[in-house]
Amino acid sequence: MNYFAGGFSMPDSRLFGYSVDDIERLRNVMDSDATGQLSFLHRTAGILFPLSFLLCSWAVVGLVMRRGVFRWFVLTGAVLFAALDIIENFLIDRILTMQPLDEGLVAVASGFTMASWALLIILGAVVISAVVMSLFRRGLERP
Repeated sequence: MNYFAGGFSMPDSRLFGYSVDDIERLRNVMDSDATGQLSFLHRTAGILFPLSFLLCSWAVVGLVMRRGVFRWFVLTGAVLFAALDIIENFLIDRILTMQPLDEGLVAVASGFTMASWALLIILGAVVISAVVMSLFRRGLERP
């Protein structure tokens, strides 16, 4: 997508969010074809990835994690990540095409982007750790 945006990165790929100036810069270099491509990407992979992550997290919680409250936190976090990420994608599509640009909506979208990245990184580490620990425990149980 950087090709369509004059070399600028897309808002949802920025871990630390973005400003109104960043969005204005993108709006100035992206034409309707570019925003259409981004919107299509958001409606396909932008929905499939968070839902796949949610389902994988759910499987790990159900199959690998021991009973307890922590597994409900992980599952709730995965649901929250999926919801935030999908909503964030639609917000980005909106702020790139709306006239005039709403600064408050840019701040909300940026907050959703940062929150979804934080949840993805934290939950990804927890899920991968749970799988590795399970494999390690099973390896120790077999003589």
